[in-house]
Amino acid sequence: MNRGQIADAFGISERSATFQLTYLSRKKEQICCELRKVKRAGVPVESYEVRVTEVSPEAGVRKVSEKQREAVKTIQRGRVGNADGDVRELTRNIWNSLQRGRKA
Repeated sequence: MNRGQIADAFGISERSATFQLTYLSRKKEQICCELRKVKRAGVPVESYEVRVTEVSPEAGVRKVSEKQREAVKTIQRGRVGNADGDVRELTRNIWNSLQRGRKA
């Protein structure tokens, strides 16, 4: 397949399709592919075609330790912004009153 075929199949620009070809050719541990240069008549630049022979999605999955999982949970529970406690409480009260009004 070449970038024109990828662009047509997925409805994206040929430039975006070039990025997809690059991704496919560089993920050696996940995607087995054959890459070849093609010289077209009347065009001074060579282009690449890729033939995907095998895909192994398990190869790209990395194990996440429990410590890393807990760190993500802690980060996600943290507060957002730099408001002090009084402003956060006021904002929380306003939000809750709006939610109560919406349910009524």
